[in-house]
Amino acid sequence: MFVQWYVAAPFIGIGIAAFILGRPGPVKPFVHIGRSDRVFSNCRRLNSPYEVRPYLSNGHIETLFAAIFRKSAAVKYNRTVLTGPDGGQTAIDSPVTQELCKETPIVLLLPGLASSSRNTYVQHLAAITASAGFRTLVLNGRGCGSRLSTPKTFSASFTGDVRQLVVQLQVEYPQAPLFAVGWSLGANILLRYL
Repeated sequence: MFVQWYVAAPFIGIGIAAFILGRPGPVKPFVHIGRSDRVFSNCRRLNSPYEVRPYLSNGHIETLFAAIFRKSAAVKYNRTVLTGPDGGQTAIDSPVTQELCKETPIVLLLPGLASSSRNTYVQHLAAITASAGFRTLVLNGRGCGSRLSTPKTFSASFTGDVRQLVVQLQVEYPQAPLFAVGWSLGANILLRYL
């Protein structure tokens, strides 16, 4: 598809300016303290500097690159609806996979603000974790991928839906290790829960 030069020129100019002005050097590894020492000692990648690709020189360019070039993973989901004590409904999506045993490790994905299992970044990680043999679950926020049935929506301070799902998973799969990944607001909710 051919784009007129006057449409593409501003984006190209912004890209060139961001590339020239936003070229950081290697990002230093995290500073970790206390209980996290064991985790960091087992994760070599977290202890080495992050090398930025020259053509992806900052977060703005990375975001534009992903929005333009990343294709959807086209994940097919099974959906269950979790109803909270207040009547609020949360959609839980899991990629359609082969039968998994009760001890299969679980990965819980919490998308960011106004995102759901339909967003490409969530689909990509859901596809990767499911193909790696994990039981993958995407917790969609209230009203994002499910019907909003109460005046309460999801927010950074509300961990009730995560808490309810984790308890349900511990009852249903007591021997399965549980991992969680959150993006943006989902990461904030996860951190508050922990």
